Amino acid sequence: MNGRTNQADHHSMMFRYLLCFSFLMITIVSTATHQAYAAADTACDPQYMDALEARGRMEAQREIAQNQNLIAKPDSVLTYSCFGSLVGHLAGEDLFSENSHIGTPEVRLPGQTRDLLVLMVGDALSLYLQWNFSHNFIGDRLNFGGGIGGVGGGGYHCQNMFKVWQAARCIDFYNLPYSDRSDKDGFFDFPWYGSDDPRDLPHAMASCLPSINPIHLTIAFNGKEALYTLAAENPNDAAPYLEDPVKTYLAWIMYKGHPMAPVCHNPPIKTGVTVKRNNFAPPAYGDAVCPNPGCWFNAAANSCQ
Repeated sequence: MNGRTNQADHHSMMFRYLLCFSFLMITIVSTATHQAYAAADTACDPQYMDALEARGRMEAQREIAQNQNLIAKPDSVLTYSCFGSLVGHLAGEDLFSENSHIGTPEVRLPGQTRDLLVLMVGDALSLYLQWNFSHNFIGDRLNFGGGIGGVGGGGYHCQNMFKVWQAARCIDFYNLPYSDRSDKDGFFDFPWYGSDDPRDLPHAMASCLPSINPIHLTIAFNGKEALYTLAAENPNDAAPYLEDPVKTYLAWIMYKGHPMAPVCHNPPIKTGVTVKRNNFAPPAYGDAVCPNPGCWFNAAANSCQ
């Protein structure tokens, strides 16, 4: 009787164990199935697409901001041509009657042509340039410029165009002859454009707002945009970078007699072929080739020569 009881207890324990194990497996399979179904709910991750869109927007905005900064506001052709001096030259040439060419001094008073040109042309142009070009040349990048100049007598002597071209032809990002804007004209990381903007010329105008919206930074870098901020580096510290040591191994391929291979640099390479010959020493040897052009295999010395 005790044996039957023990056997029944054993079977009952096994049944309970199998039942618990079955419930455990069902729970694991159900959880795994639910997780797999949730992960495969859509083939497109909208957050990933948002990050791509934000990154593309920032790339474009950075390029637009730098292009607008580097392409300067056009200057006035009237200023380039020293139009005030040109008007003065016209007045000084007495192309119209002043007091001696036609009639009597009562017809035109001395300097009246110049005064009329100032009233009719010079004053209007001065105001026009003052309101629209009140900055130095090349959109205020240079340290000289101005209006049309005074309208007076005398010859015409204008070098504005020459001076502007002389200053502009060598301008680059970090070596400007008349001004230094290395803090604006370079290419910076995205966080820099989130708090600064290079478009601040002419100086009389207000600077543009930051080029990149901080919201796009957060979306593109998943809230960790600070990890992608590059450390500041001075590009003009005059300390050259050390060249990395380079080992070319050219001596292994140059011909015999080359400065890099004055002798046969390579050891012979065995071909696996055995050469047998009579009346020569050695009578049999393993053949080999010499990689350097102009070198031959000396079987007796087992070297390339």
